[in-house]
Amino acid sequence: MAEQEELQDSPTPEEESVTSSEAEEAEGETPPEDTVSRAEFDKVYARAKKAEDAMKEYREQLAVLKPKPKTETTIPQFDPEEIESRVDLRLRGYNKEEIDYANRYAKAAGQKLGEIINDPFVQGGIEKVRERAKVEQAKPAPSSRAAVQKEEVSFAKLPMNEQRRVWSEALAKRQRSGQTFE
Repeated sequence: MAEQEELQDSPTPEEESVTSSEAEEAEGETPPEDTVSRAEFDKVYARAKKAEDAMKEYREQLAVLKPKPKTETTIPQFDPEEIESRVDLRLRGYNKEEIDYANRYAKAAGQKLGEIINDPFVQGGIEKVRERAKVEQAKPAPSSRAAVQKEEVSFAKLPMNEQRRVWSEALAKRQRSGQTFE
C-alpha cells in the first residue's frame, strides 16, 4: 500500500517534462536552441509557404501531363448482312475502294450496301474511282536518275572521311573552273 501512495505522488514522465519547462521559465533561462527571433521565424515561414505553393503547382502540372487511363478498345461490331454484302461485291469484281465508296453513300442514305450498289449515282461514282485508279497506274515510274532526288544532309553531320571526300571534290571542281579563294 505504501508503494501505491509513492506511485500516486510521483509525477509521470509527461508531467516531469511540463514541470521542468515551467521551472526553466520561472528561472528565466531558456535553452538557446529554443529561442528563435520573430524575423527568423517569418523568413522560415515564408520559405515554407513558397515551397508549398510550388509543390501545389507541380502537382497540377503533373496531373495535366499524366496520360489518361486508356479506355478499353472495343472491336467494331459489323452487321452480318454488311459483311455478306461486302463479300458478295468482292466476288462480283468490285475492289475495296469501290465498296468503301458505296458504303459511305449507303450510310448517308440510310440504306443497305447490297441495295444501294445498283443506284445510278453510286455507279457513276464507282466509275470515277476506276478512272482515277487507271490514271494512277498509267503514271510511269521515274526512270532517270535526275528524277530521283537525294536527301540533303548537313556537311557537319557527315562522317570525317565523307567530309574529306566532299571537300576534295569541291576543291578539284573549283580549280578546274579556274576560281580561287581570294
